[in-house]
Amino acid sequence: MGKFCVKIKEFYFFSKKGQISMEFMVTTLLILGVFVFGLSIFQQRSDLNISSSAKWFSHETASRIARNINNVYLLDDNSLLTDSIYWADKGMSISLSGRNVTVVTSDFSADAALVTNRVVWNVSDFNGLIYFRKINGSVVVGYS
Repeated sequence: MGKFCVKIKEFYFFSKKGQISMEFMVTTLLILGVFVFGLSIFQQRSDLNISSSAKWFSHETASRIARNINNVYLLDDNSLLTDSIYWADKGMSISLSGRNVTVVTSDFSADAALVTNRVVWNVSDFNGLIYFRKINGSVVVGYS
């Protein structure tokens, strides 16, 4: 009878060990699933932040250029204002149409209103130091 009890204890020990390893695998898979789900959420949020940043940057650039043109237009003749405008997006273009400054990137476009349409546009690339000067009632935008 003593040998039978020992065998039952050994069998109970082995079945308990198998149960622990199965619980470990299930727990590990659940943790791995939560981790992968968290990474996918992080990737989506990261992509959203990048696109929001590009949209904000194009709007901010259009507003800066329009603000400088409007400020110089409201000043006296021969007034000068300079601003450094830089961007890294290769697909970005800035244009003037009527009373709007339009910044177009690869994904977004942003407009900013102007006070006047009397603007002389002497700039093809806005990377660098740009001057805004009022001459004879018109705002001249060019390189410094």
